[in-house]
Amino acid sequence: MALFLISSGMFEHSPTLREHLILVPLGMLAGALPFTPAGFGAFEWAIDQLYRIVPVGASNVSGILIALAYRLMTILVAAIGVVVYWMGRGEVRQLLKQAEQEADLL
Repeated sequence: MALFLISSGMFEHSPTLREHLILVPLGMLAGALPFTPAGFGAFEWAIDQLYRIVPVGASNVSGILIALAYRLMTILVAAIGVVVYWMGRGEVRQLLKQAEQEADLL
């Protein structure tokens, strides 16, 4: 869904949701192959090639641009998760210490 929404938001004529249900799993499969570290480059290349093949009509959609926007979005979400983890680490430590003290009393 993310790639579909990105392509719909960036380009006027992009592949349909049905076409994305074919494109995205194949692209992610290519990104999961152990050719490059963490699939960097393989996913983008596969998505770009698939965006050239699958849309039947003439399309100016850039698969590389869409794949890089998706990669940037996943990195941004991970960075937010790291910040949330760092901010809550002290509270988790306190709760674990409290749970250990209660377990010692039993």
